[in-house]
Amino acid sequence: MSRARRIWKWAAALAGAVLVVLAVAVGGLRLWLEHSPEIPPEVVARMERLTGLRFAFARLDARLGLDGPELVFRDASIMVPGQHDALITARAGRVGFDVWRSLKTRRLAAGRVVLEGARVFVYLTPGGIELRGQGELAASASGAHLTLGQLPVGRVRIEDSSITVQDLRGAARPWRIDRVELDLDRDPSALTLSGGVRLPEALGARLDVQARLEGDLAVPSGLAWEAEVTLAHASLAGWTALVPQWPWLPPEGRGDLQVSASGRGADLARASASFALKRVVMIGPAGAP
Repeated sequence: MSRARRIWKWAAALAGAVLVVLAVAVGGLRLWLEHSPEIPPEVVARMERLTGLRFAFARLDARLGLDGPELVFRDASIMVPGQHDALITARAGRVGFDVWRSLKTRRLAAGRVVLEGARVFVYLTPGGIELRGQGELAASASGAHLTLGQLPVGRVRIEDSSITVQDLRGAARPWRIDRVELDLDRDPSALTLSGGVRLPEALGARLDVQARLEGDLAVPSGLAWEAEVTLAHASLAGWTALVPQWPWLPPEGRGDLQVSASGRGADLARASASFALKRVVMIGPAGAP
């Protein structure tokens, strides 16, 4: 047997052994949950102590995910203690041990929280950015709300979710983005965000965003920030129809766009853009192509 074949044989055997161990772990975890009715409340209580939020769910199960064994919550809700309605609802939520991240960071305790089919409402207020609830009191001061500075420390990912944005500083109508994927990594002095949206064909293929905020998140005016937005296979005709209040957009054209910027608070320190477009049609001074 050649050396390459021996290597492949041992690699396959090792991969099979890992899969068997993980499958046994998930099976044992499921049996443990089924025969220990006190475990689900303990898991939820621990999550609540770590985040300072309240969690509710219809059912708790165990499964083997791509990153290792995980607990799965069905029909999950996240609430702020002392407030009325749910802050975020999700079709499902997952909490587990991230095997790959542990190997990469060489830290045994590497957890993850994932929300699937979440509904998130973001409000832009004169004082900053808030998450707000989804009940009748959502737009009022007594409804569920959480400021940027109150986000718990940790890592959260949302998948196949919707985000609705309402700007309370003016009369603009709310707008909603569906099929969102978003990663939030929060530590005491910074917030890193990366996300993507699968766009309708009329707008393009995908919109990706990378951003980082550093400083006291409770004081937006003092935050140092940097962001990058990438639009793949954009259709300028679709964007022109979507935002008619931007008359400077070309009515035709297709390609890739990338914009990056940095600054502090409301002050812009640097901005740059790159375009790879074709068949672009510009509007002349009189409104003619």
